[in-house]
Amino acid sequence: MKNISNKINLVLAGTGQFSAKTFEPLLNDERFNVLAFISQPNRKLDRNKNVIETEIFKLAKQYDIKVFQPQKIKEILPELSAMDFDFFITASFGQFIPDSILKLPKKMPLNVHGSLLEKYRGAAPVQYALLNGDIETGITLIEMVKQMDAGDILKSSKVKIDSIDTEIEVFDKLADVASKNLGNWLFEIYNGQYNRVAQDESKVTFA
Repeated sequence: MKNISNKINLVLAGTGQFSAKTFEPLLNDERFNVLAFISQPNRKLDRNKNVIETEIFKLAKQYDIKVFQPQKIKEILPELSAMDFDFFITASFGQFIPDSILKLPKKMPLNVHGSLLEKYRGAAPVQYALLNGDIETGITLIEMVKQMDAGDILKSSKVKIDSIDTEIEVFDKLADVASKNLGNWLFEIYNGQYNRVAQDESKVTFA
């Protein structure tokens, strides 16, 4: 699947509402061409065995974009290898990404993470920020590497946590910031307008 335009080609991986809200503005931004989505599989969750679709699956259907739902992302390596894309981007996807896929994008693989790294690497950064009484958190865009959430910091934006905020409010704030910034961040990175900041391993905390 070759790039036949001057647009920046993307493959996007996510699953829930945070991912969908973060990614949807890219679908309406003429600078970008989303070649495919990747989501966790849909699940049969209710007693009637009705299939519950992931939010990314719903978004892909709405915009008529190809969506993959592998049990393990390495299962679709041949399909991804056949695509010509600049960035591979994850946001709350929920699967380990092997090196074979991290090497595919022409520019780099990126992760939209819901904390101000180095703080709260891992799957529950919002919950840990609330448990620890933090007054701010944020979105960090990092280059993905094999080690979890350990890549260089490329872009970030802070979010205030109010005393009455629950997990729902913080996730909404983070998704708002991510959705408003991601397009411009990608465009800047594509054009070399960014500074790499290596994470200080002595300051790392896990969630």
